[in-house]
Order: sequence, then structure tokens, then C-alpha cells
Amino acid sequence: MFFVVVNILICAAYLCFTITLHRGWSVLHSHDVCQKTPVSATIVMVFRHLGIERLAKWKKNMSGQSIEVPTMVGNDDLWRIGKKKALHRVMSDVSTPFALLTDGDTSVSLRWAEAVTSACGGNDLLLLPVRMGVDGDAKGWQALWQRLQALEFASLVGSGMAMCGIGHPIMCNGAGMLVNTKRWLESWQDLHPEIPSGDDIFLLHSFKRRKLLIDYATGHDTVVSTEPNRTVADFWRQRTRWTSKAGAYSDRDTIAVGAFVAIVNLLWVITLCRPLCFLFFWIVKSVADYTFLRRLKILYHDGYTLSLTLLINLVYPLYALITPIAGILKRKNW
Repeated sequence: MFFVVVNILICAAYLCFTITLHRGWSVLHSHDVCQKTPVSATIVMVFRHLGIERLAKWKKNMSGQSIEVPTMVGNDDLWRIGKKKALHRVMSDVSTPFALLTDGDTSVSLRWAEAVTSACGGNDLLLLPVRMGVDGDAKGWQALWQRLQALEFASLVGSGMAMCGIGHPIMCNGAGMLVNTKRWLESWQDLHPEIPSGDDIFLLHSFKRRKLLIDYATGHDTVVSTEPNRTVADFWRQRTRWTSKAGAYSDRDTIAVGAFVAIVNLLWVITLCRPLCFLFFWIVKSVADYTFLRRLKILYHDGYTLSLTLLINLVYPLYALITPIAGILKRKNW
């Protein structure tokens, strides 16, 4: 009886959470989408090692913009002082009211800068949808591995966008954000310079605490595409790096959602000793996830299938529990 009650409770809680995400996504996409006057911005591209060819491609794409957006690129010398200090040095030199932050290994549309700066409105921070691309020529395990990564990444970004829709942003990605330059510099000390990563999420938390205006862009031209990890080891290093800064979080929304996800997954793992209970929640969660993920076409173009959702949910409970623990215990380096 205990496991049956636990199963019913976690199913009900998760369904309520999914309904909240649906509502947030609908609210986010109901915003006024009329074209606004573009704000003046400087592109700040973050990278460790950026090849000549990729840099040339970026400059070519940006030269096609009908709005002039100068580009500033951090170099290897800046990385020697750490990413956050390098960003601070570059942001201090930005003369435009806004900075358009992205990574050197991303891809964007030809109208990206214009679309983003036109969507800013009166916001101090405009978060951009980041999509993980899939290599159409990949075969076998590599093709499946990339699709699973893209699906998991889309669920993270989509959930973050939906939470922003209901006024409680909890996630962002430094590969895509338009930020008020002055506000960024004012929040510099809140970025925890002593922690190697997390400049994006700590910036979001700082802006929320200061009650600045935050929104998510939803236009297809505002999407930033990033590449999947080639190996499981690369994926693991990335995820543990992301979670390694969790101990420094102070945002109540982020802590509450993180605790909720951890509790749900812990209870789900406990039901493994009752296979029928585990199977029931596995099916309920997968169907609930599938109904939400189908709305995220802006983040995932490869076609959602219930079978893929069922597959990823087989390993997700343990993954969601182990990754934060491993991240917190991880040696702090970039």
C-alpha cells in the first residue's frame, strides 16, 4: 500500500508540474510579436579556441545584417585570467547599451542579430532559445546518442522557457542572451568570480533579485544552435560542470524546482522494488513529457516519438540524482 500511495502522489505532482509548463509555454508565446525598433548591441563571442574558418563564417553572416552590430571576440590571452574576468574586461569596453552574448561554436540564422535586437523591447535581459543540432549523416549508435542528447537538452531549455512564461525564470544559457551592458556590469560581483563557470545562471539570479525585466525570445530567427557532445564522457563532464555550482545557488525558484525534481526521481527510484509501480509512473511520465515536448518544435526538428521519450526516461531518474551529486563533489576547474 505504501508504494501505491507514493506512486499516486508522484504521478499527481508530476502531472501538475507538466500542466504548469504547458501554461507557461502558452503564456510565453502569447506575447506581442510585433516588430520593435532594434536596440544597439555589440556581439560578445566567448570561446577558447576558435578556428579561422569558423570566425570567418561568423563575420560573413553578421555582415549580412541590415542593422550594424559590431563584433568583439575574446582571445586566448583573456582565457588565462578566467572566463568571468575575461568577460568583465570585454564588457567594460562595450560602448553600446546592450551586449549580445554567444559562444564561438554556435550557429545562427542570417537574420539572427537583427531578430534578437528587435525582440528586446524594454527588457534588461532577453534569453534566447538554444537548440542542440543533430548530424543527419550520423548512423547507428551515434545517431541515437545525438537524438537523445538533443531531446534531453530541448526538455531543459523548454522547461526554462515555460517557467519564464509564468514569471519564474530558472534556467538560461550563456550561448544566447541579450543583456543590458550597464546592468551586467552592476551584477559583476554576483557572478561568483571564484567559481569557474556559471556566469549565465548567476547573472539570471542577480537580475531576478534586483527585479529587473527578463523575458525569453520565441522567434525562429532568434534560435542559437549548438553541437552535441561526441562521447558519453564529454556529456558527463559538461553536465557535472553545470551542476558543480549548485551549492552557490540562492534563487528560491531554482532551489524549489531542483528539490522537486530530486524528490520525484528519488521516490521513483525507490519504487524499483515494486516493478508495477515503477512501470506505471514510467508510462505516465513519458506520456506527460511527450505532450509537452511536442510543443517545442522551435528547439527540436528531428521529430518527437513516444518511443524515444520512453527510452530516455528509463535512465533519467538515476541520471538526475547522480549528476548533481557528482557535480558538487567535482573538482572545480573549467
